[in-house]
Amino acid sequence: MSRTAVGEEMDQIAEECIALIAAAKQLPAEQVTLDSTFEDLAVDSLDRVSLSFDVEEKYGIEIPDSRLHTILTVRDMVEGVEEALRAKVEKARLKEAGEGA
Repeated sequence: MSRTAVGEEMDQIAEECIALIAAAKQLPAEQVTLDSTFEDLAVDSLDRVSLSFDVEEKYGIEIPDSRLHTILTVRDMVEGVEEALRAKVEKARLKEAGEGA
């Protein structure tokens, strides 16, 4: 994947995460930025759990409950999704390589 494609994928994930948060909090998406804190957006612990379910379903990933407490900003959420997606791809690649051996 080219560097441009990776950047575009990251931008898409950011836009999708912002849209999820904006919808959950009934805010215009323009009010949610990567640097917005969950505190600023009034995202409470119940919202975090709900958002994590939404993200897990959307991307087919799993976010450990322990990780939820370390997500304090929209950027943290986006980076967490990207990290989980990379791990998912790597796991699939290793499984495929193991089956091919």
